[in-house]
Amino acid sequence: MNVNLKDNLMFFHIPKNAGKSIISGFGLEKNRQLNRSVVCGLSTLNFFKQEDINNFVKFAIIRNPFDRLVSLYHFRKKENDLYNLFPNANHSGGDKTTPDGKNLTFKQWVMDSRTRGVGTLWGEDPFLDSSKEKQIYLFENHQGGYNSTIEWVNQIHFLTDRNGNLMTNEILRFENLNEDIENFCKKYNLNQVILEKKNSSPRKKNYVEYYDDELIEYASNIFKDDIDCLDYKFGD
Repeated sequence: MNVNLKDNLMFFHIPKNAGKSIISGFGLEKNRQLNRSVVCGLSTLNFFKQEDINNFVKFAIIRNPFDRLVSLYHFRKKENDLYNLFPNANHSGGDKTTPDGKNLTFKQWVMDSRTRGVGTLWGEDPFLDSSKEKQIYLFENHQGGYNSTIEWVNQIHFLTDRNGNLMTNEILRFENLNEDIENFCKKYNLNQVILEKKNSSPRKKNYVEYYDDELIEYASNIFKDDIDCLDYKFGD
């Protein structure tokens, strides 16, 4: 969670959605009493009094979940930790293959539940059920594992509280980010912000080229809540 007290901004940081660029561009600072990412209103917004929270302009960036997943894959590949949650892997990262010596394609990586910590953190894949009830259960009962796999949480759960109420004032879209930021700054009388690319993951293909029908169906199951609630579909 990041705030700018001068401009009364609070940024809900969803991983792989231009977060570092936003933090830099808007002069946001990490608040050590708040988690980096707030999910389901579970991590503690109650560090602030409610009236103080109401004074903040709370905003977030959302992204097509299919595109975001490709970005996550390339980021993990660049950081050399694609396999760090696999059983018997180096959990600090650094392994260039799975523990059984395989170099997984994007599809194989996504569809292999060991990617999400099955065998080390969980007995079964918790992200094949994306419901808020499941997220709350995992946060309250397996917080260490949950934090380690937070990039697989549906974006809508970063934006809503336990009861499904939206916690942000503004939601900007990654796909129209420059235009949305320009309008956001005008609306709240902020200095115009031009984003620098930070922590971007290199790729040469459009995200749709990474998918076949089987993988579309599989990813649609993992990110069902985002598809249902954020008005995204494959190919957008």
